[in-house]
Parts: sequence; C-alpha cells; structure tokens
Amino acid sequence: TRLRKLDESNAQAIIMAAAGLKRADLENRITEYFEPTDFLPAPGQGALAIETRRDDTATADLVSLMEDTTSRIITTAERTLLAHLEGGCQVPVGAFAWQENDRLHLKGMVADLDGKQVLYKDATAAIHQPEALGIQVAQQLLAAGANDILAEIITNQKNEP
Repeated sequence: TRLRKLDESNAQAIIMAAAGLKRADLENRITEYFEPTDFLPAPGQGALAIETRRDDTATADLVSLMEDTTSRIITTAERTLLAHLEGGCQVPVGAFAWQENDRLHLKGMVADLDGKQVLYKDATAAIHQPEALGIQVAQQLLAAGANDILAEIITNQKNEP
C-alpha cells in the first residue's frame, strides 16, 4: 500500500523497513540502506526480552540459557543513556551501541520536535562498563544543550490538552 501511494504521489522517496520489503519479495525497490550509526534507532530497539514471575526460579533458570550477553550489555548502555536523560517513548532520543573487540561504543542523539536542532555525541568504554558509558554520553548531550531541548519538549507535553 505504501509503495503504491509513493508511486502515485509526487514524493521522491519513502523510508521503510528493509526486512518487510524482503519478506514481500520487493527487495528490488530498495535503493539505499541506512546505517544505524547514521540514522539512530530508539534505545533498545530490536532487543527482545523474556519476563518471568519473580518467584519462578525454575523458569528463570531455563530462560537464562537463551540470554545473549553482548545484547544485554549493548541494551544496558542504550537504556542507561535514555534513563539518564529522563527520556521516554515520546522524546526524540536515539542511541546505538556496538561492540568491537573488548570495547563498547555508544552514539547518542537528542533532537527537538521539529528536527531543526539535533545533537550527537559518542564515546567508547570497556565492554564491562555499559552503565558508565551510557551516563557519559548522556552527560555530553546534556552539556551540549540537550537539557534545554528536553525541557521544552516536556513543557509542550504538559500544555497539550
């Protein structure tokens, strides 16, 4: 439907998930892929979680076998950045972490609602320090002016009916 609307409009392009186009056998329509470091996703985007009842240790032990340690570390860095910024799903915050050897890299972004002001910061830490890395990048963003952007967004949200 979206591709038909694109074809019938004056638009030059549309951004869609490549996975969906591939599943629909429309990969030939893909003209460009965005790298996650260039087009930052929401913190924790794509990470899967399994929840168990707090007192169900048998199930917790079973599902712990499926845990991917690297994914947990990466997600922890991204979510720590978001928490330190006191952001949520209504705030334009992006984060992407990745591992290279024994180093963890994190790139973070905060934007105003119309996308006219966008701040990017990044840092690297030891792989076992995802929380410290998330806080470091969040503090860099705040020092660069993210606090003003976030305060304006929160004010706008409070004034909405």
